[in-house]
Amino acid sequence: AALAPADVSAFACDAGMSEWRATALEWAVRVAPASVPRLASLGELYRAGAAGEDGKDGDDGATGAEALDAWGTSRETTLGCLCTRLPGRHPWEDSAGHLGTGIAATHFDDLELRVADALAALRLPASLVPAVMEVATLELVERAQPDTQDDWRALVAWVQALPQSRIEDYVATLTASGPLVPVGGSSHP
Repeated sequence: AALAPADVSAFACDAGMSEWRATALEWAVRVAPASVPRLASLGELYRAGAAGEDGKDGDDGATGAEALDAWGTSRETTLGCLCTRLPGRHPWEDSAGHLGTGIAATHFDDLELRVADALAALRLPASLVPAVMEVATLELVERAQPDTQDDWRALVAWVQALPQSRIEDYVATLTASGPLVPVGGSSHP
């Protein structure tokens, strides 16, 4: 559904967008509606859609059911725990400028969400996500080509352009040395 100009402020708040990005989104809705789908990340769309579902935010501002935190990123850098959490409603700019710390990576959940969505479309089990993420993350690092270590927009654009067929290729790699083997077969030749 199209975003109405009157709904931009609430959407931006629920998604965790900064004020300048909310302003850019409002301008795009009014002047260049075709560009609107590229202005929000998959993680922001998730957070906007999940806003208020459980009525509370987690320790780091994350929204949604605790069970969904398993789909998030490592929080060792930000919370000091060996756990995963979905990023909270914080603008991505909050993670910028901390080069070499891994903080930017903890605020980027688009690839996990894209892989989970693709596997669901293929009717494959969620237990394959970690193995598929190994391949997908390697390709993201090699091909996204961000201008800086915290060029969040380049990573988002790469994930937005990732075709379903490429994720199918990632799944196919799991048959060579991963968890997928023929029924009744063994994983050893």
